[in-house]
Amino acid sequence: MRKKEIRQAFEIVKKDLRVSEEKNWMRGYYQLANRIAVLYFLTKHDVPAYLLLIYFIGDRSSRMRKCPQSKEEWEEILTAQEEHVGITKGHILEDRIHKLFLTVDGKVVHR
Repeated sequence: MRKKEIRQAFEIVKKDLRVSEEKNWMRGYYQLANRIAVLYFLTKHDVPAYLLLIYFIGDRSSRMRKCPQSKEEWEEILTAQEEHVGITKGHILEDRIHKLFLTVDGKVVHR
């Protein structure tokens, strides 16, 4: 797909999810926006799809990258992400998008 087609597809999804036109899904969090758009497409074509977003807690394997050390640290980051994307509570895909928080040792912290 070309950028113009992707932008048009995003605009359709944003309209149905009641996301403000001012929210730019092409910049910042593009991968999340793309995953939401794919989920939207699948559900509109009666495919029983879900989106599982997995977040790791406590990774200290690299000094070059900072990994959140708690679910609370992730929540701050994810709140900013959701604000940027413009998805609000009660949207039509809400029951199909799930978050899973795992520690690097594999323990589930919260779903």
